[in-house]
Amino acid sequence: MHKFRLVRLLLLFLVFAPQVNAQFAHTDHKQIVDAAGKPLLIRSTNLGNWLVPEGYMWLFEGGPQSPTEIRALVLELLGPEASAAFWQKYPRQLRHP
Repeated sequence: MHKFRLVRLLLLFLVFAPQVNAQFAHTDHKQIVDAAGKPLLIRSTNLGNWLVPEGYMWLFEGGPQSPTEIRALVLELLGPEASAAFWQKYPRQLRHP
């Protein structure tokens, strides 16, 4: 009985799957096209790691470059409490200067 239900469900899926896929963008060889087959232009921005401190962002030449090295420098310069307060405010300073 369970096998019969599974086969019916699979057949229903196969019948309706092509109709569902027709509503979305898809690829046509090396091009992304919409449901009508017209080329689809996608514009985006990569915000990955945008709050990770890196040496080039802080204009450190010959100084610390990695986030770990920068955090260690801030800790050394400010001490534990002020360093913790700085890193607590760090992301907000970038969003709301």
